[in-house]
Amino acid sequence: MGNENLKIDGFAQSIYEISATPKELVGCLRILADGRKFRYTQAGAVALVAGGMTHAPVPLVHADMLDKACPTASIGDTSITLTIVAPTPNTFAADYFRGGYLLINDHLVQYPIISSSAIAATDTTVDLQLGEPLHVALTSSYHFNLAPSPWRYVIVSSAINYLPTGVPQVAVTALYYCWLQTGGIGHCLVDSSPTIGTMLVPDGVSGALSTIIEAATTWDVDAPICATMVGTGIDSQASTVRLLID
Repeated sequence: MGNENLKIDGFAQSIYEISATPKELVGCLRILADGRKFRYTQAGAVALVAGGMTHAPVPLVHADMLDKACPTASIGDTSITLTIVAPTPNTFAADYFRGGYLLINDHLVQYPIISSSAIAATDTTVDLQLGEPLHVALTSSYHFNLAPSPWRYVIVSSAINYLPTGVPQVAVTALYYCWLQTGGIGHCLVDSSPTIGTMLVPDGVSGALSTIIEAATTWDVDAPICATMVGTGIDSQASTVRLLID
């Protein structure tokens, strides 16, 4: 259903647990009674470190699936086949786009994806099952973007302008599923010693946050603010922050 990302209780996996198989929908938002927020996530090909900020894979939306012509489809359709550019050398496993979105640029609407076919490097189509029916009819004069969930195959990087996705509470094996904290009081690795109230952005040190000025010589508009310091940070250690991703 279209509200698959919304869940109040009855979660099958602890925020301190990792799993080789998915127990929730990737991207599912979990809010604890004290207001802390978590997103259900799949690690990428490299293991994640507890307390280190993670990022969405790059590029998140591939050029092969950006601003492409829509197929003809009717109001109420939930199955759709998209024509894409053969994504050489990329390949995408079945359900890679589950939890992501089909965005219709001309209508300014987005549809949650509940399943997708595998895409080989020579494929020029992909089959999607949508979580809600099309609101309007589609023609080839409209254009779409196909966006996976930013919480699938998350990475750790020293780049400062990637999309932050949250902080794991425990070490996470490559390709395993876990919860990342995205909101509320928590911990994250910091670089230098940011002072209380400082706005924090991804840093040149992998998995770390630092002040906007420390992450770049001047305020870098490409560096997304994802937390503020609660106390004074301790250089190269996980320090107390208020996460602002969700």
